[in-house]
Amino acid sequence: WVFALVLTGCVPGSQVHNTENTESQMETDYSMYPFADVKWMRDTECDETLCFLSNGEFRYSCACGSPVNDADVVESYSYDDETKLFTLNCYEELEGMITEIKLIRCDGEVLELDFQGEIRVFFPEGADVEGTEVEDTEVEDTEAEDTEVEDADVNYEVDLTKISPMIQELASEEVIDAAKAVIGAFLRYEDSVVIEVSGNTQRFMNDMGYVIHCTCPMFGAFTDFNEMNAYDASTGTVSWEYFIGESEFNAKVQSFYEVAEAYLSKVSATDSEAMRAMLLYYAVIDDLNYDYDLIGDSYDDLSKEKANLKSSPYCVLVEKSGICTNIAQAYMFLCTQADITCGTVLHTGGSGMHMWNTVQVDGKYYYCDPTWDANTSMKYFGITAADRASWAGEYSASEGTMLSVTIPDKYSVTDSRFEVLRGKLPVEISKLKVNKDSQTITFVGYEYEYVFECKDTE
Repeated sequence: WVFALVLTGCVPGSQVHNTENTESQMETDYSMYPFADVKWMRDTECDETLCFLSNGEFRYSCACGSPVNDADVVESYSYDDETKLFTLNCYEELEGMITEIKLIRCDGEVLELDFQGEIRVFFPEGADVEGTEVEDTEVEDTEAEDTEVEDADVNYEVDLTKISPMIQELASEEVIDAAKAVIGAFLRYEDSVVIEVSGNTQRFMNDMGYVIHCTCPMFGAFTDFNEMNAYDASTGTVSWEYFIGESEFNAKVQSFYEVAEAYLSKVSATDSEAMRAMLLYYAVIDDLNYDYDLIGDSYDDLSKEKANLKSSPYCVLVEKSGICTNIAQAYMFLCTQADITCGTVLHTGGSGMHMWNTVQVDGKYYYCDPTWDANTSMKYFGITAADRASWAGEYSASEGTMLSVTIPDKYSVTDSRFEVLRGKLPVEISKLKVNKDSQTITFVGYEYEYVFECKDTE
């Protein structure tokens, strides 16, 4: 196997560091640690292998991670038991190279490492991975009581006129009243309603449209409503046309109620806010697909009917497909139904257009990005504004808005309660096990499990 290959290719976006190798580091004895002198292997397509020798030498190989002709640019390492950091000592700087790896745990049978935000689990060469018991005392203590996510008693009834508390705080009463009037007419299969517009008409219509889409996911899916031309100032009327007939519409409404109730059956009013927020988040991202038809030239080929359906939060909840805008709106809708304060954040600044969520848990605000977590993990649940501005996309908080209000000016997104998820969750979650009595969620991955306590902190 190859000696000391470059740790690149498998982890995009890593920073370059250069550390001088010294003889004193090579003379260090790490034989007392269980990670030392073991050939650790990770069963992936890349056949990733590494070894921390007790004398300070470091060896690494990865079939898809050495674009430098197998150059030996890393020859040794140092380990700090207090910080749990391995520092790799390099001959030269190479773009994309990792020189710090954090030890999560090592018990002689499993080595779990944090490669700058990506968790990788290794086993000793020749170990029976499928038969390996990955111990976790928290999991063992609750395993007998844990069950996979099952439907709970339905404590929440679907209400397509229920307004998010965040909308109530940021939108005018006139906008909210108009949105409710439109939704009511829509559910009666009417095609127009008289509203009272105040202030700038286009700003009013934009805000009203936003409230409607986040409150009633079906509206945009089955009408040709367009904020730019739906309002007739001469009559004070908002109008739209339906893509489907009344009988089919009524069937769609009934079916959507059932779908929404299925999502909400995962939580109950007795659950903590953290548990409700996390279970609904996972329900959205599980099996969720990004819809590339809605970006670039593909969008121009869609009919108006198809484009509206695909870009609606209804499509996310029913067909498990969408992009950042309707995915964020879908999660906001479910949170609102389950009495969790939630909104969206629209970013249109230098890092590009993107939308994610702001959610309130136990009185504190957090960012969540279900689009970036789609069908994978929960790495972007409960991040801070500082996270968002750095490793989580480099989106400046000062450029994130909801209903034209800059989020940092209104809400402080600084609490790090969920930071532990970045280093503990499986890279890919296969299922959840929920213990309602202890208010814990066990995240189950291919190689190990992690238990998170969701009890209220207020």
